[in-house]
Amino acid sequence: MINHIVVLKFKANLTESDIYSAVNQLGNLKEIIPSIKDFSFGKNCSPEQLNKGFTHAFVMKFDDLNGRDLYLEHPEHKRIATEVLVPMLENGLESAVVIDYESK
Repeated sequence: MINHIVVLKFKANLTESDIYSAVNQLGNLKEIIPSIKDFSFGKNCSPEQLNKGFTHAFVMKFDDLNGRDLYLEHPEHKRIATEVLVPMLENGLESAVVIDYESK
């Protein structure tokens, strides 16, 4: 299982509704990209205060690297990322961290 984790720092003036509406567009990609096996999203709730200002995260799960790559290269993913999400981030892509790992 490939876990694709994205941590985001949204602009402070955005409402939770705006953020959830935008990110859920990615979750809805499960309808057109069958390699997406699971999607979850939420706001930081850690009591540790180690989030460095990052406010939200989402996780997508794929069976394998090929499935993940299909998602990354899909034109609708690219459109949502470029036109919807990145403009909502505090400092563009500087306000995003992405890490993928394979579950053992």
